Amino acid sequence: MVSLLIELYPVETTAHTAAVLDMSISAVKYKAKELGLGKVAKSKWMERAAHIRSHFNEASFTELGETLGITRVSVSRIASKIGLRRTKSEGYKVSSRVRQKLIRRERR
Repeated sequence: MVSLLIELYPVETTAHTAAVLDMSISAVKYKAKELGLGKVAKSKWMERAAHIRSHFNEASFTELGETLGITRVSVSRIASKIGLRRTKSEGYKVSSRVRQKLIRRERR
């Protein structure tokens, strides 16, 4: 049972692990904590975080969200979790670029 818990817990949902082991979810969490097990970050989240990190200073949250297929709020949360913050001047720079792009589009 312990070896299966060690194998499943980091990569599967807690509910799935509990069902396979025929235990309650709280018992699985308790045993995992006792063994020092943790969850592995989902690969899709990691890919999104890498994209956000590499384009953070050039693109707005909305543009990043459109590229990744997620909302700007989700982009903001991911950026916050990985410790990215814009200075006021960086924020002004991105806002200015977006504003100029919008004005050019409206003139056509």
